[in-house]
Amino acid sequence: MVQTIDSLKEPKTEKRATTELGDVGGAFLEADEMDRTEGPVYLDAKVLEELEIDPRCVVEVVKPLYGLNDAPRRWYEKFSAMAAACGFVTSVFDKGGFFVWNAAGRVSGGLGLHVDDSIFGGVGPSWQEARSKLLAALPFRKTRVGHGDFCGSTYTQLPGNGGIKKEQKKFAEKLQPMKVPNGPAEHSVGPRVIGDMRSRHGDGAWLVLG
Repeated sequence: MVQTIDSLKEPKTEKRATTELGDVGGAFLEADEMDRTEGPVYLDAKVLEELEIDPRCVVEVVKPLYGLNDAPRRWYEKFSAMAAACGFVTSVFDKGGFFVWNAAGRVSGGLGLHVDDSIFGGVGPSWQEARSKLLAALPFRKTRVGHGDFCGSTYTQLPGNGGIKKEQKKFAEKLQPMKVPNGPAEHSVGPRVIGDMRSRHGDGAWLVLG
């Protein structure tokens, strides 16, 4: 599937925005320490074994880890608060969208967020200031300019009109069937298999909704 999206264009200067894609390293660990009214959370012995930690140890989880039900929410709360402090305004239509407004009351840039991945672009001083603050506040890995992957799609900014081409061919070709070990159900469906099932479910959702 290929779609073309008009790029953001600043009304007065007609200068087109440059699309960037980036991701935050260890995003969930960037969230604040957990303060749970239900009490502390400890790692299961099976998880300790997978991490090659003595299963007799008691390990408390103090930061939201991947796999915890509230980890995505806690990370989003941290990101949205930091984005607001840097000058971004959360969209009222989609909480994964953030905008920057200039002094004239026009949108000068925008950012789309999905967990630790983001796609963003804008023009003008207000956008550059907000962008610089956010990139400095969080451990973004090297951003990719004009071309990259986001939510199962490959985005490429066209050199002519600045539009954005979106396609999923590469993502679809990489999808592989899931392998489930043979044997009794109680042995075949372990943490790794469940993790693979979640991953395949997410991949399918991206392919259908993309």
